[in-house]
Amino acid sequence: MQERSSISCGTDLTIQHVEGLKTRLIAALEKDAKLYIINVSKVEKVDSTGVQLLCSFIKSISEQGHSYSFQQPTEAFLSGCRLLGMVDNLQLD
Repeated sequence: MQERSSISCGTDLTIQHVEGLKTRLIAALEKDAKLYIINVSKVEKVDSTGVQLLCSFIKSISEQGHSYSFQQPTEAFLSGCRLLGMVDNLQLD
């Protein structure tokens, strides 16, 4: 088991780009890390599909007893999550 695993969400957390992110998230899960760092420092666009994928990933790692944190969330990421009502679900204080 690794201590940490980092996943980049890129610039677009949208339906057009979730397939690539899904592949990266699955690869990260295979590393079985204690802490997953989700890098959202470059996110410029967000939609419900992208946030839903992140929620699913977070649910999976939480069920396994692992933790996560968001690295440098952009205002676009935070605004999108607020608009979608997902701030509490993603634990974005």
